[in-house]
Amino acid sequence: MKGFNFINIKIKDLILHKASQNFIIIAAVAGFQIITNVIVGRELSKDDFGKYSFVFLNVINVLSVLFLFGQPAPILRLLSMNKIEELKWKKVILLFLLTISIPLLIASYIVACYYNLGNMWFIVISVGSFFMCCTLVIGTIIRAQGNFNKAVLIERANPVLFMILLSIVYLTSDVDLFIVSVLKIISMFFGFCYLLYIIVSWKEGKNKISKNIISEGLVLWEMGLTVLVCCLLYTSPSPRVSAV
Repeated sequence: MKGFNFINIKIKDLILHKASQNFIIIAAVAGFQIITNVIVGRELSKDDFGKYSFVFLNVINVLSVLFLFGQPAPILRLLSMNKIEELKWKKVILLFLLTISIPLLIASYIVACYYNLGNMWFIVISVGSFFMCCTLVIGTIIRAQGNFNKAVLIERANPVLFMILLSIVYLTSDVDLFIVSVLKIISMFFGFCYLLYIIVSWKEGKNKISKNIISEGLVLWEMGLTVLVCCLLYTSPSPRVSAV
C-alpha cells in the first residue's frame, strides 16, 4: 500500500508540475498580449484598431479552426498511438494543407467583400488563416509526441514574436495599421516555417494512414460547427459588425 501511495503521489506531482508549467506559459503570453494591445491601441485610431481586432482576433481565429475540418483530434490520436517514424505522414499533411487553402481563399474573399475591407485585408485574412492552420497542425504533431509544453510554446509563440517586432518598430519609427498588420503576419509565419522544418528533418515510414481518419475528423467538425453557429446566433443580434 505504501508503494502504491508513493506512485500516486508521484503521478499527482507530475500532473501538477505539467499544469503549472502550462499555466506559466499561458500567463506569460497573456502578459505579452496585454502589452501589444496597449501599444497598438495607443498608436492606431479607433477605426483602425477595430479593423485590426476584427481581422486578427476574430476572423482569422475562426477561419483557422473552421477550415481544419476537425482533423487535429484524429491526427493527435493516430500519432500518439503509433510511432510517427513508421507512418507515411508527410504527404498526407502537405495534401491536407494544400486542400484547405482553397476554401480558405474563398472564405477570406467572401469576408473581405461582405465587410468592404478591400484587397489588402483579403490577402491578410487568407495568409494569416493559413499560417494559423499550420501552427495548429504543428502543435498537434508535437503534442502527440508527448511534448506538451513545447506544443504550447509553438502555438503561443506568435504573440511573443509580434510583441518583440512591434516594440522594435515602436521605438524606432511610427506605427500605423499597415505596419502592424505586416508585423503580425510575419510573427504568424513562424508556425509555417516550423512545420516545413519538421517535414524536412523528421523521418517517416512506409505504413499508410487510413482514410477513415478524415471521416472521423469531419464528424467532430460538424459537431463543433453546430456549436459555433449556435453561439454566433446567440451572441450576434445583427450580421454586421459595428466595430468595423
